[in-house]
Amino acid sequence: MDMSLGPELTAFRTEVADFLQAEVTPELLDELDTQEAAESNWSQPFSQKLARRGWLSLAWPTAYGGGGLPLPYVAVLNEQLGRFRAPVGWHNIATEWVAMPLITYGTEEQKRRFLPPIARAEHCYGPAFTEPEAGSDLANIQTRAVREGDRYVLNGLKVFSTEAHRATHLWLLAVTDPGGRRHRNLSMFIIDNSTPGITIRGVRTINHGRLNSIYLDDVRVPVGNRIGPEHQGWRVAMSTLNIERSGIYYVALYRSLLDDLIAFCRTTHRAGRPLIADDSVRRGLARWATELEAQRMLSWRIVWLQGRGEEPSSEASIQNLRTRQFQHPFANFALDLLGLPGLIPAGSRWAVLRGRVEKLYLTSCSQHSGGTTEIQKNIIALRGLGLPRG
Repeated sequence: MDMSLGPELTAFRTEVADFLQAEVTPELLDELDTQEAAESNWSQPFSQKLARRGWLSLAWPTAYGGGGLPLPYVAVLNEQLGRFRAPVGWHNIATEWVAMPLITYGTEEQKRRFLPPIARAEHCYGPAFTEPEAGSDLANIQTRAVREGDRYVLNGLKVFSTEAHRATHLWLLAVTDPGGRRHRNLSMFIIDNSTPGITIRGVRTINHGRLNSIYLDDVRVPVGNRIGPEHQGWRVAMSTLNIERSGIYYVALYRSLLDDLIAFCRTTHRAGRPLIADDSVRRGLARWATELEAQRMLSWRIVWLQGRGEEPSSEASIQNLRTRQFQHPFANFALDLLGLPGLIPAGSRWAVLRGRVEKLYLTSCSQHSGGTTEIQKNIIALRGLGLPRG
């Protein structure tokens, strides 16, 4: 595996870093820290700055306004965005979940209609997949889409959507053939959030975020908003595997937090000496630095495989698990160093490290985003190790 970026990618990384150094200002970080979202990473104006440079559509074919560049360019961008704590919440679902399936399965009319607003960061998408009885077993969804002439009428309930109350559109999976076989009875839709019959209700979560329930009551959606052939929505949903999925944004984000923690230990004195002089502190910091470097290497292996045109079989799930197993123990370690001020959230003048550790501690209590731990282990066992189903 060749880990060198080469001159063109190196130059692009420098360009991105210089841009972010100027644009991710303390004032922007202060604004993000006041947001209710658990990740505090929503900013349409910032996403539009990326859009004006063509960075939201780097890997799209040039025929659809993209850069036509290989996925490693997207990974380089994402790593630098994480390193500088840049906000990606406005655009990441649209560019990572919606755009590539649209390019693959959408009609020419749909591509002309939906892709340009994504590339300009004008539209924000919220995924609407999970239901009360369909989480890990996504094929068990019950939301129905019944065709009536040139429209579908949708009824059902989607849950656990963190983006729905901010989104302009939903990326929604529904049953279009109730008597059909599992995985072959679903269709994918793009739905304008202002469509009559949509009600979004949210509850605040312990990690300063919000979870939404989406109620669909006779929501009428044009047939032209169905993406891909009828009853083949599962294939469309799974085509999100064609995106850059290394998780490198979060590896870089956590590395930046570790760097802040190291700086804290260098400048904070207890019992007459800096924290960094304590052997147990040094060993702990070294442990987490080693773990994050291992995650970074795994992330770049995924990028390398995708750059060769290969689909990572289990590497993305391994990375997902490693990230989960890192978050909570690292947050506990950091809180031990910060003491009680580490529990003060962002916004208070007493908050330490901008309240980032407190937020990570609460966020890391959730271990199901992107598929439960059990699902990720199953993927590793079946696809990575070739083990038989139990």
